[in-house]
Parts: sequence; C-alpha cells; structure tokens
Amino acid sequence: MKRAVAVLSAAVTLAAVGTTAQASTTVGGNVVGSAGYYDYSPTVIQSQAAQTQDFWWCGDSSAHHNDTIMHQQYSFAGGVHVTVPEHGVLDETAGSWDSVYTCNPDVVEGTFVNPLGNGITYTYAMYYVGTNTGGGTDNSIGVAFGTGPDYWVKYPQPVIPTTSSGGTLYGVGRPNVSYVNGTLTMLYENTDATGVTHLESTSTDGVHWTPGTVLSAAGLPSPQPSWGGAAYDLADGRWYAAVNNDPTRSGERGQPGVSLYSTPDPTAGPWTRLDGVDTAITGRESNFIAGLNRQADGTLYGPQLPSVELYLSASNPRPAYNASASQLTASGAFNNWDVSWVLWTPGNQLRKLTRVVHYSTAQHETTTGWYDSSYYTPETFNLGSLYETPAGDANVPLYTCKAFTTDYIPTTDPNCMGQYKSGILGYLYAAPATGRIAIYRCTVSQVGDFVSTDPGCEGQIIDGLLGYSQS
Repeated sequence: MKRAVAVLSAAVTLAAVGTTAQASTTVGGNVVGSAGYYDYSPTVIQSQAAQTQDFWWCGDSSAHHNDTIMHQQYSFAGGVHVTVPEHGVLDETAGSWDSVYTCNPDVVEGTFVNPLGNGITYTYAMYYVGTNTGGGTDNSIGVAFGTGPDYWVKYPQPVIPTTSSGGTLYGVGRPNVSYVNGTLTMLYENTDATGVTHLESTSTDGVHWTPGTVLSAAGLPSPQPSWGGAAYDLADGRWYAAVNNDPTRSGERGQPGVSLYSTPDPTAGPWTRLDGVDTAITGRESNFIAGLNRQADGTLYGPQLPSVELYLSASNPRPAYNASASQLTASGAFNNWDVSWVLWTPGNQLRKLTRVVHYSTAQHETTTGWYDSSYYTPETFNLGSLYETPAGDANVPLYTCKAFTTDYIPTTDPNCMGQYKSGILGYLYAAPATGRIAIYRCTVSQVGDFVSTDPGCEGQIIDGLLGYSQS
C-alpha cells in the first residue's frame, strides 16, 4: 500500500508533501488508496477541534473486489499520522436495491432523531449511491446512519429513487449534503434521456426529501457536464462545485480534469469558472470526481478559506515523459486510481509559462505545471505567464498535445491537430498590447515542437504565432 499525508492547512500542506505550485494552484501527492485497487469519489471532513481529517471513498477492497465504501482517518495531534487505517465500512446488501454497487459516499454530522425507528439518535449520516443492476445503471441515493465514523446502519429504501429504468441510464447520484440551522440541503445529479441535470432537495429528518429543484446551468459547459463535490461557503455565501471536464479521452476511464466553479445561488446562477486542473497541470492521466475539504456540517472547511482544497480521483503513478499513447491510456486504468489533493487560492490568476529541454536530444516541453524533472531542465528566459481561467480578452486556450512519444505540441487547436490532448496550459491574449509577450510555435526538424518569443524561432522551423502572454 502507498500512503501520503493529509493536510490541516495550506501551510502544513506545502511542508508535508512534494508539491507543484503554479499561480493559485498547488498540486500535491496521494492521500489515500491502495496499490492495484481503485480508489475514487472521496468525501472529506476536517475537524479543527479534534485535529482530525476523515476520508470516505469508493474502493475495490482486497476482501470484496467490488464497490466498497472505505474509511481512513488522519490525526494532526503530535504530527500527521494515521489514526484509523484504511478499511471497508459499507457494502452491498444482498437482495436489496443496492445489491450490486454502493459508491459515491457523502458524510455529514448532525442530529438525526430515530430515523430508523429503533429509538436511537444518530450523529452521522452517509448518503451514498447504489443499484441492483449489473451495468451500474438505474442508480438511487440511499442513506446509512451512524453513531461514529465507522459504524453504519442502512435505511432500507432509497431516499431519492432512480428516475430511469431498463438498465440504460445512470439515474441519480453524486450527493453533496450540508446541515445548516437544522435543515439538510442536498445537491445531486440526475442523468436521464435528456442528459445530465443537477438538483437541490431539502430535508429536516434526513430521510424524507422535497422534490428536486433543477439547478441553473448558466455559465457551465453545454451539454452540462457531470460533477463531484459541491459545498456551501458560510463566509462568502457562495456555493462551490468541482465539475468534471467531459468527455473522457478515447480508451480511458475517468475524465482528464476538473474545473472549480462557484455561484451565489445554484438555482439561479450563473456559475463562474475559477480554475482548471487536468493532466497538463498534474501530470496524471485521470483527474475527476473531486471532493471538497469540508467541515462536519458539510460546508467548506472554514479555517482554510478563502482557499478551497480539492481531493481528486487521480491515476497513479504519472506516466513517463516518453510514454506511448497505449501506455498513457493504460496509466489511467481504473486499478491505478487513488485520491490526491489540489489547493486553489484566489488572488493570483497567472501561471508561469516555462520551456524545458533535454539538451542532448533537443527535445522540449512547454508547461505551466508538471514536467519530468529527472529528464528535462528548465530554460531561463521570460515567456511570460498565462491566465488559469479566461480573464477579459485573455481568452485563447493554449493546449498541450503529444505526438509519437516525445513531441509535446503547444497549440490553440482544441482538437490538437488530431494528436493526443494532455490539457490546457492556460489562456493567451489574441492581440498585442503593452505588457504582453508574443509567443510563437517552432519546430526542431526530426525532433519536435517548442515555443519561443523569437519570430524567427531561433533559427528553427517557424510554425506561426500562438498569441500573447502576460509579461
């Protein structure tokens, strides 16, 4: 098994694990997961008072080899260490509505009085997704109650049943629950014949929920993508959601990236994109269904604000710099999924544009995030910076693509000229102005592509102007 450490705050994060810091985004290492098994779709609760951080996620346990909801706890008292080792806490129930899969947990603390009719008041509720169909379709949302983070008793029926039937559509899922002022609010996802929509329901007892109100999709990509974690910020009164960057790459499972959005009102919108995290930034092939670091009541973790920490379902390890297309696809396979973290902090939207080189081969890569430092060396000249999300007329996405095994191609073509797309490096200006740097794509014959500020491409083949970075 491989382990990294959870984090208590941004300061502890940076000291605790090897990181890649770019602009407002800090990419960290793995947090929970076991080698050879899939681990994804996490929910996270951090307690400042108890100095703990609890993870529940969907895993393929060694004892079960199917969807099992796992739990692990870290303590920060006396140094970061595992208090409760990884283990399964919720499984399928034979002959029931969730007899085939249980996944996508979301845990919230509160006061749940006698929800199971056994006279017990519970302090935890876990909302999860289950189905009894073999294809993972016709999903419903259920709940289990607990007196602690490890012991759960299921409510016997779904609390939000599937809207589909016949085994062809996903149904409902991805619950995100908060418990504020005695009211539970759930944001969740529904996939039916019309596509993906998101809804909001409320409850006072944790079992009976109002009919779902459809959330606004204004500002989100169309068709509306799926998402992972969503949570309310008590400090600024906004909702935040980690949206998957659909679609998946051909042959891969799990989306290549997520984008963080926020809105003052999820029912009215609009949603504003704050950041994007994908393979180009993390170096990992799969980055999807991200949970948000939250407090016990399901709201964003207060001591960390205004920073927002995301826990990605991410593939591990990173592929080699010269991985082939088939090796890239294989590295994102489901049994390589673990949970890793990313920290977004508002206030600095610029990502430094960097050119790295392997001097003996003249191979280059252009990056604003991850690169293989065991092979490449950064070159020391100013290429300026790109915006992490569209800002004014800096709205031209610069993609990084890969041809063959070592040719990394920077391009503004969203189709990557038919090559493999790693992700978005950031956003360029289309027009020149004071304080902007012209960025050209160039080619070294028989070797590959690079960027330059020289319109003559430093004596190499000129491919053309890409746009303008911020100096």
